[in-house]
Amino acid sequence: MLASLVAESKARKAALAVENDARKKEAIASVEAATSASMDLINSGVAKVWHNQQQLEAEARALHAQADTFHQQSAQWAAAFAGFHQSLKALGDVENWAKTIEADMLFVNASLEQIQQAQVEAAAAAPRDESPAAERR
Repeated sequence: MLASLVAESKARKAALAVENDARKKEAIASVEAATSASMDLINSGVAKVWHNQQQLEAEARALHAQADTFHQQSAQWAAAFAGFHQSLKALGDVENWAKTIEADMLFVNASLEQIQQAQVEAAAAAPRDESPAAERR
């Protein structure tokens, strides 16, 4: 009886060990599956983040290139505007110079007309000498 109890205990112990081993393998497989699924989920999230980061970096490079192009165009526009502004200032200077010259010429003309008028009036007011000696002069 004792021997049969010992044998029965050993058999149950062996069966429990086999059952525990099977459950241990099932648990390991379940943990592996859960870990694999979690890692796949995490990896897909990481892959998505990495892809988004790559797209953002590409867009940032494109935006930087566009900003550089805009800066160059703005500098060209500013230079063209400065040249145009200088031309307008020069044109204004030429116009002012021409008005000054015109005013000076009008003053000179008026002065010459006054001198001529004074000479005509002086000649008309002076007595006429009709001697031959006066004609020789």
